[in-house]
Amino acid sequence: MGGKLCYLVNHLGLIVSWACDTANVYDGSAFQRLVDKAADHMFVFSDTTFEKVDWHPTNLRLCRRGEWNVRMIIEIILSVLTYVCDFKRTRHKVWEYFETKIGFTMALFNILVQWHGFQPDENGFVSLSIAKFSL
Repeated sequence: MGGKLCYLVNHLGLIVSWACDTANVYDGSAFQRLVDKAADHMFVFSDTTFEKVDWHPTNLRLCRRGEWNVRMIIEIILSVLTYVCDFKRTRHKVWEYFETKIGFTMALFNILVQWHGFQPDENGFVSLSIAKFSL
């Protein structure tokens, strides 16, 4: 079984919403649901790969390469989840169990990132590392 994950991150780097879909669907279907659901609450920054001809939500900001670099935060979170939680390998044979693992993993990330509080460095950057919790 394979799946695709999409998650939204707030300005602090916490995961505020997520969705998943089976591997055999369009990459943007889960993303579109998240953007539409967050329309009244937040702006969503995305790369241009999720641009669609017939879909133009008012809260979506498409970023050309090099404009905002918020994608790096998304990639860092995925990398940390892969390292600490063995996130890319799952052995679930039932979709509901797969979704449950993703939900628990998203919650775990938010808890561990805040474990010692948000402590910004001299530049105001807050480290999102949870590597110290890896066994």
